Amino acid sequence: CAASGGRSGGITFRKVGKRTKAPVPSKADREKYKRSLAYQAKNRTGWERLADLPVQRLSNTDGKIIVAKVTYYDGEAVTLKMRGKSYRYPMDKLSAGSRKVILDCFE
Repeated sequence: CAASGGRSGGITFRKVGKRTKAPVPSKADREKYKRSLAYQAKNRTGWERLADLPVQRLSNTDGKIIVAKVTYYDGEAVTLKMRGKSYRYPMDKLSAGSRKVILDCFE
């Protein structure tokens, strides 16, 4: 119930000013951000690049296709994750192309 005289029970309302937009970064700030992203991409470790690889279609020396995510590489074997389970697979059983995909992450 509003009190007589147009007052609202002794509560005063303040008018809130206009909302401001988020500040637009300057051209120099955008260039600095691009340079920092390039620096980060260039200086990533092999493990970070390996972790970012999507599920791979690898093949072994017999020609069999292996669809798996490479999760670890220790120099002589890789750990492949397939259907929620991890398997250790020797590098010498992978084809040359498949080995190249993994080794390119560490160069």
